[in-house]
Amino acid sequence: MESLSITAAAIRGAQAIGYALEDVIDVVQALEPEDFVKSETAHNPPNHRVWHDTYIIPYDDMDLYLKFAGETLVDIVLTSFKERIQMTDTRIHPETGQELRRDVRRQTVTFGSLSRVVDVPGWYPDGDGDALFDGADLHAANAAFKELRSEYGGHVKAVRKARGLTQEEAGHIIGGGPRAFQKYESGKTPPSDAAVGLIEVLDRHPEALATLRDVRAKLMAVQPSATDAKRNSDSEIVRRARGRKPTAKLAKARG
Repeated sequence: MESLSITAAAIRGAQAIGYALEDVIDVVQALEPEDFVKSETAHNPPNHRVWHDTYIIPYDDMDLYLKFAGETLVDIVLTSFKERIQMTDTRIHPETGQELRRDVRRQTVTFGSLSRVVDVPGWYPDGDGDALFDGADLHAANAAFKELRSEYGGHVKAVRKARGLTQEEAGHIIGGGPRAFQKYESGKTPPSDAAVGLIEVLDRHPEALATLRDVRAKLMAVQPSATDAKRNSDSEIVRRARGRKPTAKLAKARG
């Protein structure tokens, strides 16, 4: 097993059809010259020094697709391992023009401070690039997102209650307004990155609550209220109006 170099994509492809690393090695060792399909230089990105050799081998009642890449015979890497049926069709990305093939890749789904890694089937290019997904491809990712959204709402509520705060108080201290935590806890709205960080600070460092209260109080002390701001604005308008000379039309009307 130590002598085989293999990419993460190839490992995921093998696991998707139930093959462990030991099974992959058995398949590689079973390759025969007649299983060879083609050899071509890398095309994404173009590199005439790197060769891609493709094999299709009948194994366990299915045809397996294997692709190796390397510059020399001693640096060969298994870059693709999957059932051939997954590779029979290709699609062209409507914007990038890249050729896409069926694959299963891991993606990280996040909500708030929570995250989960899921396997997402789809149409992917070789290497990095934009992919296409059919409706069923996103079921696992969508389910993970909904679960994280619900879990995070419960997490926020638990942190708030553990610190003895009402939703309005939490919104005042963390920011977002008096109804912010109602939205956070219901999962309707994810907090901003700054709010996510402050919620985690409160969760892990309860003593920080006093500091956050003090900071918020000082900020509010130097910021005029909405009523004060409007009053000041109205006063400024009156002051300017009184200091302005009457227009010619107004002067004539007064005369």
